[in-house]
Amino acid sequence: MEETRIAHHRAAASLTNAVPTALPTDTVGKILTRIQTHADVFETLHYVYILNPRQQLKGVISMKELLRSPKAVEVRGRMEKRLITIGPGTDRINGARLALKYGLKAIPVVDTFDRFLGVLTPDQILHDLHTRQLEQALHSAGMRFRDPAHALLKATAFQHIEKRAPWLLVGLAGGLLGAGLMERYSAALQTEFLLAAFVPAILYISNALGMQTQTLFVRALALEPKLNLRWFVWREFKIGIYLSILFAAISAMVTLVLWQQHIISIIIGLAFAATMLVGMTTALMLTCLLRKLKVDPGVAGGPFATVMSDLLSLATYVGISVSLIPFLK
Repeated sequence: MEETRIAHHRAAASLTNAVPTALPTDTVGKILTRIQTHADVFETLHYVYILNPRQQLKGVISMKELLRSPKAVEVRGRMEKRLITIGPGTDRINGARLALKYGLKAIPVVDTFDRFLGVLTPDQILHDLHTRQLEQALHSAGMRFRDPAHALLKATAFQHIEKRAPWLLVGLAGGLLGAGLMERYSAALQTEFLLAAFVPAILYISNALGMQTQTLFVRALALEPKLNLRWFVWREFKIGIYLSILFAAISAMVTLVLWQQHIISIIIGLAFAATMLVGMTTALMLTCLLRKLKVDPGVAGGPFATVMSDLLSLATYVGISVSLIPFLK
C-alpha cells in the first residue's frame, strides 16, 4: 500500500505525451500547420518538443517564439537547447518546484537515455503545489491527511480526532512539564510577581522568532535543494543575535521606565535575549536534524518545534530569574 502511494507521487504516474513534437529539420510553418490540424488532440500547447529520430529530446520552443519566427526557418535554429528536465522517478512536487524556479509552464520527463516520455502539465504542477501547501498548513497545526485536498472535508469525526489528537497530546505533555517547572520555582517567583507576568511575552517572542526562522529555512530548502547550510545557518544566527540585542535593549529600557526597578529590567532584558536565541537555535537545529533523517521539516517540524521552543525558553527564563532574584534583596 505504501509503495503504491509513493509511486503515485512520481512523475511517471501523471505525465502526458499528448503534446506537440517535431523533428529538428521541420520548418516553423510545417509545425504550425500540424498544430492547427490536430489542436484538439493536444492536452497542452505551451511548448513544442523537438525530438530526434530516436525520440531523444534535443530542444524545446515556446509557442510565443514559434509564432514570431519566419515560417520557412527550420526549428533547430530557433529552439532552446538548454533543457530543464526530470526523470520518471522524480517526485512530482520536486518537478513542480523546478518548474516554479525556472518559470516553466510545463516540464518535460525523459528517461536515462534522454528519450522523451511526456510532460507534467500546468494543471498538474498547480495541483501538486496546492496540495503540498495544504499539507504543510495542516501539518503545522498537527494534522496529517494523505490526501488533504479531498480527505479534509470528507473525513469522519473519529478520523479527525485520530489525526489531530497526537500533537495535541504532545502539547499537553509540554504544558504539564512547563507547569511543573513553574511550580518548582513558584516560591522564588512569587516574591516578584512582575517576573511571572512577563512569561507570556517571553514565550511569544521566542516562539515567533523560531517560527520565522523555521519557515524561512524550510522555504529555502524547498526552492534550493543544494542550499549551503553552513552559510544559511550562520546568516540566521547573526540575524538572531542582532534581533536579540535589539529586543533586550527595548524591553529593559521600557521595564526600567515603567517600574523603576534596575535588577528587574536587567533580568527581563537578559531573558528576552537568551530566550530569543533559544527559539532561533531550536528551529535551526530541529530543521537540520529532520533533514538529515530525511523527514520533511515542513511536515514534522511545526508542532514539535513549538513545544520544544516553549519548554527551553521557559527553563531559560526561570533559570535567569532565579539566579538574579537574590540581588533584589
